[in-house]
Amino acid sequence: MSEHELFRLDPAEFVAARDQLARELRARGEREVAVTVRGLRRPTVPAWALNQVSHAHPEEIEALADTTAAARSAQKQVLEGADRGTLRQALDQRRAAMRAVVHRAREVVEQSGRSADAQERELDAALLTIVDSPELMGTLRRGELTDVRVTDHSDDLSSLFAASIDAAPEQPKRAVGKPTKKGGRRLMLVEPEPEPELEPELEPEPEPAVAIPNTVPPALHVPRPDEGTAADEMTMLRGWLTHLRGSAIYKLEGLDDEQLRWKPTPTANSLGGIVMHLGHCEQLWVRIIFAAQTPERPIDTFAVPEGWTAADVVAFYEAEMGAADAVLDAAESLDQPSAAAVRPTTLRWVVTHLVEETARHVGHMDITRELVDGRTGR
Repeated sequence: MSEHELFRLDPAEFVAARDQLARELRARGEREVAVTVRGLRRPTVPAWALNQVSHAHPEEIEALADTTAAARSAQKQVLEGADRGTLRQALDQRRAAMRAVVHRAREVVEQSGRSADAQERELDAALLTIVDSPELMGTLRRGELTDVRVTDHSDDLSSLFAASIDAAPEQPKRAVGKPTKKGGRRLMLVEPEPEPELEPELEPEPEPAVAIPNTVPPALHVPRPDEGTAADEMTMLRGWLTHLRGSAIYKLEGLDDEQLRWKPTPTANSLGGIVMHLGHCEQLWVRIIFAAQTPERPIDTFAVPEGWTAADVVAFYEAEMGAADAVLDAAESLDQPSAAAVRPTTLRWVVTHLVEETARHVGHMDITRELVDGRTGR
């Protein structure tokens, strides 16, 4: 496999294949090339999808480049006084070319089992950025995009000239004859009289739509408490906690080591770090504060230990879940007070807080996992 062939791989396969290629290059003595390959970033899902369009349908990428160049040429002509209709036509052609590329990219995303709807807005924004940058357009032509930092498009062709394109063209002045003292007529240019506005016909108001509630429970990867089954407070709280725990674990499925530790922003938390934190929360509130136990593993929240894989993080979380469940199984009532001398509370507060804390972080994980590889669902 070559460096260029890496960009044809699914993002989930990129890192492993990249590292393998770098090892092979080092073994052949091509150390500088190996360093370059090892530094390649895994493409985001929108960038990867656009790369596949470039490989499979290069003519559509060229059509986008050509229509963009034509629109810029028409823009310049309008600024020099040319007819606006040329620019309107050029922009329509460019929009058609963009829609064709986005359609192809959506097909790529759907065929990979990801949500195309979730990626469409990013694809549109990415293309607007790419056509504004000759460098990015060149990278797209090679099919080697990794990420597209979306920029402000307030000066883009479509928005910059929208007002002038959509405005009605000026009506020409007409020549009329005005009597002169000698009986002749002198031609004058006058503004045309505005056409009288017609009263709009009143249309009958539509009848208000009848709101139809959702009658079918959503499809879930992780079961939740049954809607039709009555349960006491402890059973219901623990049922939802079990559902949320499973949702957090589901968000780690299939992650490699880099994805496990990737952060969407410098101050955000990684998927692996969040699950470590959730395990430590169960340890702190159930075992240390409520049951006054002394756990073997010290608390180091949000940190994924060096060398740990996603499976290791899940094993840690499941171990803490099991230890917490043992305490909850032995509890007599949600009104039972905590046993530790610090932060006195009740079991009701502890379990409710765990539901709230886990739900909040699973929501964060929904967003981060979609950014990593486009995977959605719960």
